[in-house]
Amino acid sequence: MLLVALAQPGIAIAQIAGIDTAGAVEDTFLDETARRLVVGARHTRDTTRLAIGSYSAVIRERVGFGFPGHQRDRPWASAERAVRVRWSRDEPNLVDILRDRFDNPGPGGRGFPGFFREPGVERFAVDLSGDPFLFGLGPPVGTALGADAVDVADPLGADAEQYYQFRSGDTTRVRLDSGREITTVAVIVIPRYRSIRLVAAILWIDPASMALVRVAYRPAKRVDQEMKRRLVHHGEWRPLAWMDSGGGAPGDDPARGSPNIIELPLNLAFQGLAGRIEMDLFTVIVDLEPWDGRHWLPRAARWKGHFGKEAVTATRRPPPGIPFTVVWTVDLEAVRASGQPAPMPVVTDTQTGGELLPPPVWRNAASVGRQDSPVASDLAAIGIGQGGEAMDHANPWFLRIPGTSVGLMRYTPVEGFSVGGAVRRDFGWWRSELTVRPATKRLALPDLELALQHDHPFRTTRLSFYRALRLGDLGVGAMDGRPGYYVAAEDSVNLHWSHGAMVRLTPGGGRRNRLSLSVFAERDEEIVTGAVRNRVGGALEWKPWWGTFGDQSLGGGANVIVRGSLGDDPHVRSIIESALVIPLAWGFSLGAQAGMAGVWGEPAEQDLWRIATNGSWIRGYRDAVPTPRTWMGRLDLQRSFRFFGLSVYGDWASAEAADYCAVGAGLVLMEGLLRLDVAKGVDCRREGRSEAGWRFQPRSFTFF
Repeated sequence: MLLVALAQPGIAIAQIAGIDTAGAVEDTFLDETARRLVVGARHTRDTTRLAIGSYSAVIRERVGFGFPGHQRDRPWASAERAVRVRWSRDEPNLVDILRDRFDNPGPGGRGFPGFFREPGVERFAVDLSGDPFLFGLGPPVGTALGADAVDVADPLGADAEQYYQFRSGDTTRVRLDSGREITTVAVIVIPRYRSIRLVAAILWIDPASMALVRVAYRPAKRVDQEMKRRLVHHGEWRPLAWMDSGGGAPGDDPARGSPNIIELPLNLAFQGLAGRIEMDLFTVIVDLEPWDGRHWLPRAARWKGHFGKEAVTATRRPPPGIPFTVVWTVDLEAVRASGQPAPMPVVTDTQTGGELLPPPVWRNAASVGRQDSPVASDLAAIGIGQGGEAMDHANPWFLRIPGTSVGLMRYTPVEGFSVGGAVRRDFGWWRSELTVRPATKRLALPDLELALQHDHPFRTTRLSFYRALRLGDLGVGAMDGRPGYYVAAEDSVNLHWSHGAMVRLTPGGGRRNRLSLSVFAERDEEIVTGAVRNRVGGALEWKPWWGTFGDQSLGGGANVIVRGSLGDDPHVRSIIESALVIPLAWGFSLGAQAGMAGVWGEPAEQDLWRIATNGSWIRGYRDAVPTPRTWMGRLDLQRSFRFFGLSVYGDWASAEAADYCAVGAGLVLMEGLLRLDVAKGVDCRREGRSEAGWRFQPRSFTFF
């Protein structure tokens, strides 16, 4: 499997001929229909470009970011803006902000500064008669990543044959906003190699007028190794994250040279310690309509994708990403021909005109992407064609040097300090990663994991092989018991080695793991007793959340995990939790949680539930309590402020005929993504079997 995962595929290099269709690369057009439509659409687009010299329009922008979390859906930030744009080939471009609104700022104050700052002219003043593919990693997504617009190779450009192959698709009826329906023929655009400068696209072309009616595309690769970070720059502490499209960091002065011998390793360590970020822009859809019955110009564009940490892992649940949606609508006011004076700017009272703003994305999120789902699947299936200059191919290798990744560092009583490294290979439609965590306490075979992952906008399939150290705490997902950064001696009695293989299906596109399925075969070895068990089984996780997608809103959800295994110690292990969040007055909210967990069959000691270890069900107790059955309840009163929340709470749990109670207070960050709790175990009038006391228990990914 290592040989398969790390093998270097061959690259076929095509001979590049002329750029006209007569001398095009032989394999550019895979059928005659594609050739005729592409040549016709190119001519029509270029004719429009020469005919239009200026325009004025009102552009309405809607931006929405989701909030990462395993247990519930939350918005992070949303914003709406209406701007009047005057674009001209010969005169200065103008952008006038008519109205803007920022809602749900979340932990980042006014949210993402790249999207919500005062826009530059280059963000909105774009040539609508030119290249719709500049909407990809250009405005607004490219500017939000701290980069200039990426120079995307235009599939309708004069040199497109060097970068793309084309084939015809199905005939489709496209309905315009006016109600008119047009019969179009799809042309599939196949990038010749993987690069953020190329796109996989579908062009819907009207064969009668050769006009582009709709365009859908995605970058030919996700943005990952192009995301850069640095800590120091030319002797100054200047933390920065940006997308490097070849021009260096924003604001850099090339005359000052490269980082020196001290700054370079510091910046490399900072990038590794902070973790790599990836962005997958899985659909950009641009709809066009005719202006004055002649020129087809964009009337709407929408972007859908996600940001997040690299998500190739062997056994643990992939971290949820930050889904985002951006929607533009373009209302043209005037279009002038080349040589005519540009439209005069309209003076607008920015304190009025609230009706110009569109509703937030989250209010009708279902309608925003109603037709995007099948398109995203079609784009993901396009793949990579043949040819292209070898030097332009993206480097598929990623290396995490030991000591530069926080996620691969930990301490356990079994290993001592473990500092791991990883190597990853990106094959395009699937990725592989090998991680190694050598122990320092004793010389032994290290913790090893190999993951082979297939990515799709709506699902992720992962095949993994592992020798992993596990910790079976209450509340962790099925097949996900890896220790955290630090495991104390009293929490480590259930540590064991697992050797096995697993297939796991989870949602894709960075979405929350609402539903996932795992099938596994593994051999567990207890560290204390040396007992060995061989088992096969499966696990199902369901994490629904109902209610309004918004801050301080009524909502409820559940967490259901069922895992069963056959072989040694056959058993079924399950957990059922439910939660309710009720908004109150003056920024207060009340959270209620209840649940039960049990084990049935012939479980081994490590298969029992263990409470009072990580605070998942009861806080304020030191020692773990193994039990085949347990029940719990929790109340949490919270007051939200701009960047954080303050909480007071009470916990109750029952196990093995003993009750455990606790009270405490906590600091809530990012709507429950991280909680810093201090709890005190108290007397419940029934004898407990764990020592109560004051405990500091940070937790993450909570209901509230």
